[in-house]
Amino acid sequence: MGIKLKNKQVKIPYFIGLAWFISHPIVSVITGELKCRGMYVDEHQLDIPSLQTEPYELDQIRRNYLLEDTTSSSESDEKFSNACDVLEYMKVNYSRFQRDFRKIVYEKKKSNTAKGVEIKEEDDEERNEINPYQTPYISCNKVLHQVSDDDAASIHNDYSLIRIDPSQSPLQPVEALVIVLPHSSNWFKSDFHSSILTFIEHMVESPWLAKSILIVSPNEKYSNINNIDTSASGMGSHLVNEYTSNMMVNPDVVKQFINDFYSSPSVPYQFSLPIDTKSLIVRQLIAIEIDASPRYSGDKFFVLPQGRNGLVPNLDLLSAVRLALLKVFGGKVQILMHLHDLTWWDDLVKLRLPADRFHQKWAKDFGNMIGFMAAFWNPSPHSFALENGIDSFTFRAHLRPNRNSESVHASVVHTVSSIENLVRGLNSLSERLHHNVNQYVMPSAHTFVSHSEYVLPAVLLILPLALRVIKTLLQKEQCSMYTSTMQGTFVLLSYFLALALASLTKGSDGLQVVACMLGLYFHLPIAMTHISLFLLSAIIWVPFLAFVEYDCIKSTFRNFIFRALLGSFLFAALLLGLMTTDLMNESWGSYAFTIAMPMHFLVVGLMIL
Repeated sequence: MGIKLKNKQVKIPYFIGLAWFISHPIVSVITGELKCRGMYVDEHQLDIPSLQTEPYELDQIRRNYLLEDTTSSSESDEKFSNACDVLEYMKVNYSRFQRDFRKIVYEKKKSNTAKGVEIKEEDDEERNEINPYQTPYISCNKVLHQVSDDDAASIHNDYSLIRIDPSQSPLQPVEALVIVLPHSSNWFKSDFHSSILTFIEHMVESPWLAKSILIVSPNEKYSNINNIDTSASGMGSHLVNEYTSNMMVNPDVVKQFINDFYSSPSVPYQFSLPIDTKSLIVRQLIAIEIDASPRYSGDKFFVLPQGRNGLVPNLDLLSAVRLALLKVFGGKVQILMHLHDLTWWDDLVKLRLPADRFHQKWAKDFGNMIGFMAAFWNPSPHSFALENGIDSFTFRAHLRPNRNSESVHASVVHTVSSIENLVRGLNSLSERLHHNVNQYVMPSAHTFVSHSEYVLPAVLLILPLALRVIKTLLQKEQCSMYTSTMQGTFVLLSYFLALALASLTKGSDGLQVVACMLGLYFHLPIAMTHISLFLLSAIIWVPFLAFVEYDCIKSTFRNFIFRALLGSFLFAALLLGLMTTDLMNESWGSYAFTIAMPMHFLVVGLMIL
């Protein structure tokens, strides 16, 4: 009918789209540059490299003193695992701690100073130090929930919420930044949580703070601590212990907090967050995880933006995190956007590709881009916040163990200091981060591929489906798609195709048209959301549906082998999907039942007919 398409022409867009996608780490077709696009820098982030934070104490004098005092007071670990109890203890004892701490520091300086050099001891009256825990700018609430058992209802304190308000702002804060901590069985034994206390003190005293800071501290119910046996590694207890290792955030505590924040309580006066807290607008949420282990040869920092169903936070937020880490740790800090171990890939790249910078950088960034996309199959703890429109991410630090028992873990302290820098960089924003890049993949911590760039190769990947439809409809005088049987099959195809295949007697050309059209309908919406959910599915199903003209395959022995192999593969894929759906997350289960299974039945039907 005037249009002649060969099978080779049907395949061309697929391979162009695949090549375009593979070249993303080194080519930006949209901007016309032979490089990947660099991160945007919001004007509020320009201050981060020049920001200075108050120093965090690295010497363990204060921590050891607190630990000795809390141990001698016959208080159990359980009491100091609750943030509100810890703050109440600090409220009562802070002034005494500071006074005795200064005496210890003075004695240490005196012992380390040459004879004849006079050191002046500061007078307590001259300091006139304010106890930040006694100010009205810091508060803590034990959030209670009622659990109904068979016998009677009981009340549990699932987490504590610390609120820090600006102490020198002329206006009432209307926005909040949320920080979610891992559970600790004793705040005073944890380098990380001890540094968080210093962070709280800095926030109360900061003249620049304009937002409220909400710190979510889970209790034992949401503990994700997995202790590591350090005896086998030959390391002392001060190097790796239960208070430093595998401090992970339980995703349920984020979900519980978001539900409490936005939902109406069943018993208003007892089980709700404070009304003035719920009136705040939560702009950002950060979940912090720390793991210090002898397994790690160096410090690594993971900024994990991936949520469920392809959701990611605004790109400006990740740019601010990167700048904050570079400010504290320097330019050589290793920042990754996924948790996958790609050591094998790096070794393969070094072995197989030329040693020049171009090939090595492309291969490394391409591996990291695939790792970034694969991370969507295992979302991070902040995912529920993303689903509620809150820009959020999970920050995880993999640190070498502390080898100096006389000091607090330096990398832990610097991690908390970088969070303070980040808070200050985000502090002056009175609206959402404005670049509005909310769909992207990241080959590295400083480059990204936006939705507008990957949607074009995504369309090219599925274009053979449309070309196959055009070729079949326009080059055949009569297509079995127009029979009444095929029309009914088209309607019920998603879930009842297997029952309808037996009544198809006109050949497989009409079924292939339906298969390609459904492939388009299924994949185009996914391509419009996030490439990570689209790419693997398109790479697998497009060749099956569009590359082979099933109606022209004759009953030869070779084609019999082809059908047998293809059928075996598809049968294995179906079994895998059915057996692992309950083990996978919600996204994979939805994909398996709405796309993978219908596509599987379609291709099997094409081979049968």
